Amino acid sequence: MNCERIKEVLITDFMDNECPDALQEEVVAHLKACGDCRRFDELLRQKARQPFGAIKAVNPPEEIWQRIKGSIEGSQMPQSAPAWKRVFELLRRNFLRERVPVFGLATVMAAILVTFLAAQAPLSRKRLVKESLQEKSEYMLSLHHSLNQDMNGDADFESTIEHYFF
Repeated sequence: MNCERIKEVLITDFMDNECPDALQEEVVAHLKACGDCRRFDELLRQKARQPFGAIKAVNPPEEIWQRIKGSIEGSQMPQSAPAWKRVFELLRRNFLRERVPVFGLATVMAAILVTFLAAQAPLSRKRLVKESLQEKSEYMLSLHHSLNQDMNGDADFESTIEHYFF
């Protein structure tokens, strides 16, 4: 493998440990043999670590860790529990809290609206079909009525073709 391909792999997948094992072994072997690519790898690693060099470690207070731990332990329901209990617990945790009543209400209202619209769709189609048939019927009746009026009254045929056909 050439140096350009090695540098491309170094930039993309190698540093994130995302390349396949065979490719990783090939890159490591190339880095041992090629000083230029080895320096490039070292420079990449240095540039990747540099922005985080001045960051100080932040240790949150112990009470925060206890609250996180309690929340995790309290939210876990055993897998042996029936499915309906797990679903109910999930809904209770996510929608019935005091902190998110608006979200829960919005979800319920959206569900009601979707149900209403879904129920209205067939009725709307039936109404549209009925209106279309009504309009077509009225149009056909008006054509028939106007044709009968013209034939019963004095028809004034102005051309020879009209005299021939009527």
